[in-house]
Amino acid sequence: GPNDGVLIEEAHTNLLTANQSTGTDTLGNTTGFGKFSGTDISSDSSTYIQGNKSLKVSLSGATANEGVNTGSIDVAGGKTYTQSVKIKIPKGSVLTIQIVERDSADVLMGATSETITGTGDFQDVSVTRAFEATGVKQRVYIISPVAAKFDFNVDMLQLAQTPYPLSWTLGGTTQAAETFTLPGHTLNPISGTIEVEAYIEPHHKGRAWVLLDQNNKVRVIHTGDGFLQFQTNNGVDTTTTPGIPDTDLVDGFNRVTARYNEDEISIMVNGDPDTLSVEADPSLPPTNTNPLTLDNSFNGLIRELTLSNTARPDNDAVARATRPEGHGF
Repeated sequence: GPNDGVLIEEAHTNLLTANQSTGTDTLGNTTGFGKFSGTDISSDSSTYIQGNKSLKVSLSGATANEGVNTGSIDVAGGKTYTQSVKIKIPKGSVLTIQIVERDSADVLMGATSETITGTGDFQDVSVTRAFEATGVKQRVYIISPVAAKFDFNVDMLQLAQTPYPLSWTLGGTTQAAETFTLPGHTLNPISGTIEVEAYIEPHHKGRAWVLLDQNNKVRVIHTGDGFLQFQTNNGVDTTTTPGIPDTDLVDGFNRVTARYNEDEISIMVNGDPDTLSVEADPSLPPTNTNPLTLDNSFNGLIRELTLSNTARPDNDAVARATRPEGHGF
């Protein structure tokens, strides 16, 4: 379908315990969770996403800031952490999710919050915070910012040392880095076209990553200062297009077209000629049998990858990239 794709992610570890990460499903009790005054917590087998249970939190409505916490978790100082969770909140009710930074004496240093309004179904929410060097303990708070009586459910919690949310893995375990390789395809060293749809989210902008790579000879990359570029290398010299700025990338799937021949290399997004970035007299790659890989530094969805042995002309490249959604290139 039009929303399917291959998810390629970097390695990451869920720093929570298994029972915390599964919302009580591992042990069937509330071990690892604490509660604030006026709150009851329990293991609920009637509502869940994964496994057979989730954490049920019941607010009395007596005061603001009722809710649940994880207690202090030891982390490395000077790093950036993201807390992600799936929460089912009654429609219209409001919760605040906080990632709380504390020092070695467990003294509060600061917190970063995200507020979410319930829809009646499970929702994804995440919050990210850059810790100071002395910030070596972390807590998660899920609280009501006002006095309100309602129940909510929590499942699939994750705390990871990343500046953005990644797919859930069981607490205390590490998901290995993923790389998708296209075996048996050698790119034409003289000319070619690479077309791919990449799902761009706000966390992709303003940081460096590699989308596609063939042994550092043919690459689609994104720079830390916010440009999507196409790059070729002949083993000695590298040619790089000036690049497409982040302001030309939409939040969602972007159709990327990268072309090369003996005259020039270019990159364009979403079939828009105004985004075309070109560099002449390129250093073209030598013939090699290294496979093309989808790099895990991208941390996102990729679909509709097409490789051609000729550099498609402008009108053809535009027409293919502007087909209706779901028709691919």
